[in-house]
Amino acid sequence: RIALDILPRQATSVASERLFSSVKLTAADNRSRLGCELFEKIQILKSVWKKEVDDWAAINSEL
Repeated sequence: RIALDILPRQATSVASERLFSSVKLTAADNRSRLGCELFEKIQILKSVWKKEVDDWAAINSEL
């Protein structure tokens, strides 16, 4: 009982699951020759693009 009161609760894994799903789509077999630097840039672009799409959706829903 003491451990339940003191130890932090497990955080949700939804965000990390989304990240791994995104990486899995980028790291498909037909893209196996991507270098580390290009792979990282693609992941960053995907993240920024997703945020902008979400922002536009929020703006348009307020109109």
